[in-house]
Amino acid sequence: MLFYSNKAAGLALLFTLAVITRLVFINIHGGFSAFNAGDTITYLARAKSLLSGNITSFSTLGFTLYLALIFKLFGYPSLLIIKIANILLGSLTVLVIFALAKRFYNKETGMLAALICVFHINLLFWTGYILTETIFLLFLSLSLWCFFRFLDDRKLSSMFVAFTMLALSGLIRSIAFLLFIPAGIWVLFISFKQRLVRCFLIIIPLLILLAVPWLITSNFLSRQVNTTNWKIDTIDGEILKGLLWNESGRATSGVDMRPELLSLKIRQYAGNPYEYTKLMLRKLKVYWWLFTPEMSFGHKVINTLFLGPLYLLAVLGLIFSRPVRAKTIFLVSFICVFTLASMIGVVDYDLRYHLPVEILMNIFSAYGAIILLAKIRKKCVTWQNLLIATDI
Repeated sequence: MLFYSNKAAGLALLFTLAVITRLVFINIHGGFSAFNAGDTITYLARAKSLLSGNITSFSTLGFTLYLALIFKLFGYPSLLIIKIANILLGSLTVLVIFALAKRFYNKETGMLAALICVFHINLLFWTGYILTETIFLLFLSLSLWCFFRFLDDRKLSSMFVAFTMLALSGLIRSIAFLLFIPAGIWVLFISFKQRLVRCFLIIIPLLILLAVPWLITSNFLSRQVNTTNWKIDTIDGEILKGLLWNESGRATSGVDMRPELLSLKIRQYAGNPYEYTKLMLRKLKVYWWLFTPEMSFGHKVINTLFLGPLYLLAVLGLIFSRPVRAKTIFLVSFICVFTLASMIGVVDYDLRYHLPVEILMNIFSAYGAIILLAKIRKKCVTWQNLLIATDI
């Protein structure tokens, strides 16, 4: 009983710390506004339309329902309620990350990963926006925990719940539906012990990934030469919109994204996988960079000092991930899907596109730190024993 009491107290303390840091950070950063992002206006309009009985888009329908429920219960725009909900949901995600990282390796890894999420500057920053990220990260983390539980118990019910949570994530952000592909491959991977089958499950997706530039430029874009616009919230539309990649400013405001250039961009990349590959690599660089070019020098320094060591620890965790190989493959496959989606569909650099990857990298960072500490302790014990033997 004492154990469970202490455990509950520890989780409550962790949750309280997460709430306080988010509350303080949002207010220091300038407060919370309903209209501090271009996409926010779209989400609010969809929620108000839903209250009138009209569904304007099935994209982010889960987030639309979430906002509509708040407006139904508390009125429009209920900024204070949304502010409190964002803070609570973001803090609850910290507890889920603790449980997820604990299943990944051990309790110490879980606690360290949770503490990283408590103070993670990007997670704190985006809590102050009415965007899909906060609630999406919660459901994504829950689905990951369910998949790890399935790995441990191999029950069909666990697998069903895991895919259900992933589907709910997809209702919030459509990219989660793409995660069904690596999730399904991973389930097959852990279900078959034959080396040949596992190699097949790894090699075939990798070959498909390598063929993406050729599939898009030679097959898809060659049939879109006369296209002047795109369908919103479709894979085809995201591919076309991604051609308008903007490296001179953020396009989320709708000012710098120039749809009139679409036909020109299609002709530039159609049948030219080499040029399209260079475009994808430019996006890859920005996606994994520690800061965006528009940041002030001070923000760049802070981001580098905070994220740099975390990434180094994550690399260390990946290097020594053999004891947790199956779980590592799963997380890395999700990271690859998020990265590839940004290399194809993202129009401009925006750190919020990287948030799902950040929470996965935090797990590897925590694991890498635990492994490093274990190796340091082992080395200290070896030296201590050597000194004792020398004295004798």
